[in-house]
Amino acid sequence: MISIVDCTRAALVTACVVVMFGSVVLFMIRPVDGVIAALGIAIIWISLLPWLAHAFYAKSSAVPFFPAAGTFYAVFFGLPVFTILLAWPDSNSILLYSRVHVGDIRAEVLLLAAASIFGMVCSFYIAYFMLKNLPTFTLPNVVSTVNPAPLYWVLLVVHQVDRIVPGWSSIPSAQQFFEPAGYVAFGGFYLLWRRGKLLRVQALLIFGLMMPLEIYLRLRLLYLTDILLMLIFAALLLWRERQFKVVTIFAVLGLLILSLYGTSAVMRYSKLQGLERVTHIVQVYVAQFVDGAPTFEMYAGQSEGRPYQFWGRFGAVVMRTSHIWVFHVVDTTSPEPIPYWNGATYRPVLTSFIPRVLYPSKPEELFGLEFGRRYGFLEPDQTGTSVNLPWLTELLANFGALGVVLGMPLYGLLLAFLDRVFNARDMSDPAFLIGLTLIFPLVYPESNFSVMTGSMILLFLAMYVFFVGGSWLIKELPTSLRRILPG
Repeated sequence: MISIVDCTRAALVTACVVVMFGSVVLFMIRPVDGVIAALGIAIIWISLLPWLAHAFYAKSSAVPFFPAAGTFYAVFFGLPVFTILLAWPDSNSILLYSRVHVGDIRAEVLLLAAASIFGMVCSFYIAYFMLKNLPTFTLPNVVSTVNPAPLYWVLLVVHQVDRIVPGWSSIPSAQQFFEPAGYVAFGGFYLLWRRGKLLRVQALLIFGLMMPLEIYLRLRLLYLTDILLMLIFAALLLWRERQFKVVTIFAVLGLLILSLYGTSAVMRYSKLQGLERVTHIVQVYVAQFVDGAPTFEMYAGQSEGRPYQFWGRFGAVVMRTSHIWVFHVVDTTSPEPIPYWNGATYRPVLTSFIPRVLYPSKPEELFGLEFGRRYGFLEPDQTGTSVNLPWLTELLANFGALGVVLGMPLYGLLLAFLDRVFNARDMSDPAFLIGLTLIFPLVYPESNFSVMTGSMILLFLAMYVFFVGGSWLIKELPTSLRRILPG
């Protein structure tokens, strides 16, 4: 009988063959010269190498955490080299945010990206094998002696109330707990259902009411990153349970979500509500993605702000995923005429672990807005928006090329540590869910480092105290009271 591991390896090897064939096709239809195309393919291959390593060597990992992180760099830093013509007339016409021209594509910029990503991959695996004896995160025995369903219900209720009720987000430090609580709760209920420990009534409430409500709350404003993160979490959770067919379906859904980027950009300006808003979303999507309209003028009286420009069916997606060109602009304009930040975006890490309730004047993270203004992607007086600042670009904007080459391997060390501690195959379900909730956003490192990691320590402590304290409380309750708890 063929084992699951063998099937997984066969699938990944097949994927490698597909990527290899795809690389040949991409090179043949390249919109840039051969050297630039070769470097783009190199970025893709270097970024996807962790998948091959995972198939053959990551026997102790529950989910492909680092390979998923590598996929981000393949899609956002390698693939855009070959999608230029889907958004612009040629490689000399790349215009970002309707304001900044990239100009001539320089091979040394792509070489810098490829070398730094390779450094991250190498340092990850060196550290991963050196840390093989590192203890895995576990919860005290008291957690395993009680039914965790009541705890999951508490997490789910506070999470969805936070999304529904205005004002909850203003509670100091609350958002750092309420938002991740939803991932732990839904993941916990799913695993209870898989283990046959979830009552039928609860299953109907969770999957028939609470889950559709969660999907609606994420879709209503069309903040696509919010939706993609939910898909990534679910895909990794399903991977651990070996539900690979469903993971494939989620991957397809992710591609569909990406196709909505142009629509979401328009709808952020829309004043419409209810059914009219839904109708408008469909009209915008059809005009931009189906009809390939070069421009979609917002309806008079229904939207505010300037008309959003489209670049064909895939233009919005290409624009949104072209981080390599933002990286290129930063390299071209730094340190002259724009000086390096010299570590300014990393300083919040020093205070981010302090709860705002104890440090009310703790500075807010606004570097996405400042970055957009600084490099001309946003207008100098523009507010209420930001430009994503991935880790790779952040290193360049702060420390230049040397900082990128030295900094990315440090990220590899950090990811290896987190993988060893929070991604072990033999972890208990509650411990795994806490660990996955902590680390899974890092597979999509599209925001600056302090934003993505600043709350990790607080979240870890909060979840640990919640599960240990909650389990102890349930265990100490009289039997008569324990019987009326959900689950």
